[in-house]
Amino acid sequence: MARSPLRAAAACVPAAALIALLPASAHAVSPFGVYPNCVGSAKGYETQAWWSPMAGAPIPDQPGHVHLGACLPRVGTTLSSAVEVDTLVQLHNNPSTVKRVRWSDGDKVIQDTPQTFKCAPGADHCEYIAPLTIDPAKLSYSGYRELRFTADTITLDGQRMFNTTRWCYVMANGKPNGDYCGGKKAERFGSAGWYSGVNYMNVMTNAADFDGVKSETWCFWAKFEKSNGFASIDPHFHATPPDPGLVLYSGPGNNLKRTICGDTTKLANGGHRVFLRTDAKGSNPAGMGSGVFTLPIQTDNSITRGSVTEWTGG
Repeated sequence: MARSPLRAAAACVPAAALIALLPASAHAVSPFGVYPNCVGSAKGYETQAWWSPMAGAPIPDQPGHVHLGACLPRVGTTLSSAVEVDTLVQLHNNPSTVKRVRWSDGDKVIQDTPQTFKCAPGADHCEYIAPLTIDPAKLSYSGYRELRFTADTITLDGQRMFNTTRWCYVMANGKPNGDYCGGKKAERFGSAGWYSGVNYMNVMTNAADFDGVKSETWCFWAKFEKSNGFASIDPHFHATPPDPGLVLYSGPGNNLKRTICGDTTKLANGGHRVFLRTDAKGSNPAGMGSGVFTLPIQTDNSITRGSVTEWTGG
């Protein structure tokens, strides 16, 4: 049975306004689940764009966000047939209008779905499901290809704000090979925010660092493109006041690869989300923009023998 494309409707839009604000696309059911409740081995990846000051924000001293999250096979997986993906689009402290949700092969748009979604006046959070169909047959090339998922918005003061991704998959479609993922090999894994005047704010990391079950001290690398970088586990930036979570790094970005480590014994065993953000000042218009990438990890510190930690699972 098809599900409604709007979640938490009562907190977002009065019933009389639902018809005007819902996207027109039909809703498909993804075999991977709906972010963040992914099914089986699917991974929950999310991209965000932030801006402050956000025009018309219900909470004026906090940035506005637009999120797009999706449950997908792990990056690097081979895709040979069309699959349905239910993207979760969220607006937080952001009265902008979502104009389109799309996916692209690099910079070539493959599916573009017009939207008219926005929060109810005064609401500080709303969300809905925007279905997409990832069809390898629609690409011009096979091989490693960079898929970009985007929720594109227009702010109340007419600025463009969107998020996008650098998530690479192997496309098996019988067409000529055209490996490209930010280069000729599968070298990019991350996401970006974009705002008028600041343009892309990219965060990159290494997918293999997030595989398996983590215990004790765990390290990964990240690259924050803009002047500042921030990394934490399980933040709650939609809380009042915002909770930064277990902070792993807060310092310079400058597009340098940085090794970041965290003590997983400070976390409960189970699933967690790693939050990576880069920040950039804008001058025209003036403000602060951010690009954010969040992705899952699993931890287990339940079985320890001396200095050796053992675990079962992935």
